Amino acid sequence: MRQILVIIILVLTGNIYSQDRPLMGNELGILEMQLLSGKENIVIYNQDGSIWMKFDYDFENKLQNKENYTFEDIKKLYKWNDEFNPYAFHIEYSLLMFKCTGEDKDKFKVVVNERTGLEKYIRKDKFWILRDWQDHLIHSVASIDFDIKTNPIKTSPDDEKEHVKVGADIDPVIQPIEIIGDWLKIKYWENDIEKAGWIKWKINNQIIVTLYYLI
Repeated sequence: MRQILVIIILVLTGNIYSQDRPLMGNELGILEMQLLSGKENIVIYNQDGSIWMKFDYDFENKLQNKENYTFEDIKKLYKWNDEFNPYAFHIEYSLLMFKCTGEDKDKFKVVVNERTGLEKYIRKDKFWILRDWQDHLIHSVASIDFDIKTNPIKTSPDDEKEHVKVGADIDPVIQPIEIIGDWLKIKYWENDIEKAGWIKWKINNQIIVTLYYLI
């Protein structure tokens, strides 16, 4: 399959808006932010309850230069912690996701640095939602990409079923719509005609498709 084209224009650096075949581990799932007003405070805590990092998405109203700013300007505004490297993040599109490794009645334990595995805490609030991988893939992933040569589209979720012939004019946006076991039903467009088929989305704990959160 052709590499998907990201249709948005990314003007800032430090953004993580896709994951290429992530590995599922012992995490509970993906903790996703769903802003209600755009002014909610994102507060990340140390184990002792002190604040590790804090920011919000109302930065445009707080920056002095509102027309021509960079991510470095935003980092200075919020005294950014450079260890912050979550699962998915885009400051302008209110995208924020963490791998969640634990929870109790008051808070989630999350990975704040995917490179080092550093874990911190987020207090439970109504704008956070925890999804397992299957629910996350269907409800939170905007589009996927996959290797059609090694993972051909099938007419049904069965290795023995025939392949679906795909032409060169397939649209790069491919939507995940249903999961049965290791199989993922996808919706795609070819010559502006909507079609559907089944591919494998994982082998054991290895996800074998690329996940895109912004298109």
